Amino acid sequence: MALIAVFLLGCKSSKYLFSKGKLKQKDVFDLTIPVHIQGNLMIVTLQIEGKDYRFLFDTGSPMVVDKALREKFAMKTITQKQVGDSQGKIKRLDYVKMPPFKLAGLEAQNVVAIEADLKSTPGIYCLNLDGIIGANFMKLGFWEINPRDSTLRFTNDFERISLDGLSSVVPFRIKSTRTPVVNVRLNGTTLPYVTFDTGSAGVLSIPSKKVEEGYDDSLSVFSVGYHSGGLFGSRLDSTYQRQFRFGFGHDSLPDLPLEIDHPGSKMLLGMGYLKHYRTILNWESQKIYLERLRPFQAHKVTRFGISPFLQDSVITVGVVSPSLLGPGPEPQPELGDTIVKVNDLSLEKANHDVYCQVVREFRSSDTLQVTIKNKGERVFTRQQLFPKKPGQPQKKLQNL
Repeated sequence: MALIAVFLLGCKSSKYLFSKGKLKQKDVFDLTIPVHIQGNLMIVTLQIEGKDYRFLFDTGSPMVVDKALREKFAMKTITQKQVGDSQGKIKRLDYVKMPPFKLAGLEAQNVVAIEADLKSTPGIYCLNLDGIIGANFMKLGFWEINPRDSTLRFTNDFERISLDGLSSVVPFRIKSTRTPVVNVRLNGTTLPYVTFDTGSAGVLSIPSKKVEEGYDDSLSVFSVGYHSGGLFGSRLDSTYQRQFRFGFGHDSLPDLPLEIDHPGSKMLLGMGYLKHYRTILNWESQKIYLERLRPFQAHKVTRFGISPFLQDSVITVGVVSPSLLGPGPEPQPELGDTIVKVNDLSLEKANHDVYCQVVREFRSSDTLQVTIKNKGERVFTRQQLFPKKPGQPQKKLQNL
């Protein structure tokens, strides 16, 4: 699961830098932008000097350009600052001035971005990104995200966007990057400053210190390993998936499966939840408008008992969820075991591209034949995290 939120440290001047940038278009515009969906994340095409580049649409981040793209266009360094990623890792990165670029023919100028190596972390490498369209660019207009037809809409005339069918209007505050942060409710308690993050493929990630009570251990799914990747790599950690009564705006879900992470991790509301909504973002009024497209069905959240990880040119068992392994021969797979084959894909020579092939196999399959070194071949089946009990009625989102 990719988590590409960016967090700035010592960011007084960052607020000024991310206020810069403008659109060349002065007249009214109303654009529909096609989106490529990859693992819940939205990728769009951006043009620089007539050539196309892949950019992630990420409200949880400012503009980011890959190291290779920065070098190609000799982007000027403005300053350097400490930047943290979603895994809590920190590096000092360059802030650069982007060249003029176009999105669906609309030209932007003087936009500030952070340079980062988007090819260094295997999970982000698989997205094949040239950059990130971040919140400091998004603030230049109004956005409508429509998962139903995989499009974005970008306009400077808010009256053109239909507000019919709304289920919620949610106020937000902004960070120095212009990223929206919102309040959510867990078991009736308000949890503030959660990043509204279209760059997170998950549902909801919360540090353990925020939810020390209100759950039943017997209904938890425990996992250990490298669960997600940030800009600067992955962190070995243990997590729990637990069901909470969840509220956002006027909607309430009795059994949202959220991920409880390391005490220092960030709070992120991601596309695993937001893909169920048509979303409208208005940075002028600092409001998010939501139209529910389909109910969130907790019992449809599934996962394999293991996940792959690339380490030192070897594909290993990177995550183990013991309760999801199911019946199988002993000994059971353990963290760090070498995977030598997945279905018909041999992994004797592993690199980033081979790892991406393995990730696609895990993402697209319900059943996998996996051969583990010294433990032989076994079949893994995708498991429901929280299956419905026999005769249990389907739970749907309700209005409060």
